[in-house]
Amino acid sequence: MPCGYCEPRGLKCWAKEGHSKCAQCTRRGRKCDGKGISILEADRFAAEKRRLEREEEVAENELLELQQKVNERLSRLMRLRRQKKQLQERGDEMLRRNVETMDDLEVLDNAESFAAVEA
Repeated sequence: MPCGYCEPRGLKCWAKEGHSKCAQCTRRGRKCDGKGISILEADRFAAEKRRLEREEEVAENELLELQQKVNERLSRLMRLRRQKKQLQERGDEMLRRNVETMDDLEVLDNAESFAAVEA
């Protein structure tokens, strides 16, 4: 817990192992009312923070890779649904126009397009 001098100033409040005053209070020759963390504990804290940051970065990268895979699968699904819808529409058109193959339907479409351009 930071002492009364370090806390309001936003200073790091730490003490050498076996000392009762933090470094800031020792430097200024003042009484220390807090319980600064030892340098050893500060080092442990910093090491643990670095470890967690590395793990966080790994997890974030894994998530980004998974998100990319999800996006790719979603694009594929949307493309397949679009193709399925177009196929259904072509099948309905074949029934409506009474043609037996998709090639016949294409010939009929081309003939109608040509006639529309000529008109």
